[in-house]
Amino acid sequence: MLAQTGVAPIQKAVYVLHQMSEDEKIREMAWQREVSLHDYASNMKGAERRGIDMGIDMGIATVAKNLLDMGLSLDQIAAGTGLSIDEIEKLKQ
Repeated sequence: MLAQTGVAPIQKAVYVLHQMSEDEKIREMAWQREVSLHDYASNMKGAERRGIDMGIDMGIATVAKNLLDMGLSLDQIAAGTGLSIDEIEKLKQ
């Protein structure tokens, strides 16, 4: 249907899509990209949900987690982020 629009750029795009769909390697690469994008979106949603469940802003949580990984004390992280010691402890898990 799109190929019958009479619009040259659309006709060219449809032709290219048909060519690509005939190439097994390109189809596999497209499938892998789609799966990867879906996994990324799911992981981001899960991370957001975990942060919301803990009642912590994800940006602050990320900074606090990085500071934990760097070996800063809980008191230092609390002072720098405004999070409580309990909130920071939850990030260790």
